[in-house]
Amino acid sequence: MAKKIKLDAKYRYNQGSGRRKKMLIALLILLVLLFLNSFVFSIREVVVTGNEVVSAEEIQEELGLTEGMNMFHFLIGSVFQKMDLNPRIETVDIYVHWPNSLEIQVKERTVVGYVAYMGMYLCLDETGYVVDSTHYLDEDMPVITGVNVQSFTLGEPLNTESVSLSQTIMDVCGALQKYGIASTVVRVDLTQTSDIRLYTERLDVRCGGEEDLDSKVQALARILEETPDAEGILHLEDLEGQIYLEKPI
Repeated sequence: MAKKIKLDAKYRYNQGSGRRKKMLIALLILLVLLFLNSFVFSIREVVVTGNEVVSAEEIQEELGLTEGMNMFHFLIGSVFQKMDLNPRIETVDIYVHWPNSLEIQVKERTVVGYVAYMGMYLCLDETGYVVDSTHYLDEDMPVITGVNVQSFTLGEPLNTESVSLSQTIMDVCGALQKYGIASTVVRVDLTQTSDIRLYTERLDVRCGGEEDLDSKVQALARILEETPDAEGILHLEDLEGQIYLEKPI
């Protein structure tokens, strides 16, 4: 008579042990998820810094951030969701202070000039992006005239008749910012880029073409500092030749 080998009990034991391990892992995962979703990780404090134009409330709303929401839900959503932020905002950095606080550091775009367009003004930042449109001059920045604007979209580069003209706008605005006279020059006329004109309250500044534009603006800044009461037509067309002031009659 053959000897019976008992394998059933061992087989049943191994099979049951495997099921228990899976159930234990599932239970641990469930407990972790419940813990992570608990009120322990609810957002209770939000600090927004770096914003001047855009309100903290608007920034939080655009980020989809509400008080009391779960920290992990917000962080996961901010990774996979495309944020439609105000064009005035350049960057947003989020810092987590566990378990309940968030710090949102905002960098806003700086307006360096206004482009006159169909009865309103397009606000440009230092990179040539249109960050806003307005009917009022809220900041002491030059108004740029003589520019044929093809179209504009907030948060996108200004669409002019040529790429070179867009670059000239940025060159002029950048130089005015660089030498600290952006608030003094009230208008920039780019009707002809071969005859760029800058206007202050007292001066009609003839810059000629785009060559040596930075040096011409630097010279203007020096003249404004040394002779703030100067009035008339200031000729800066040829820096290597003669710089002179044509007095009004």
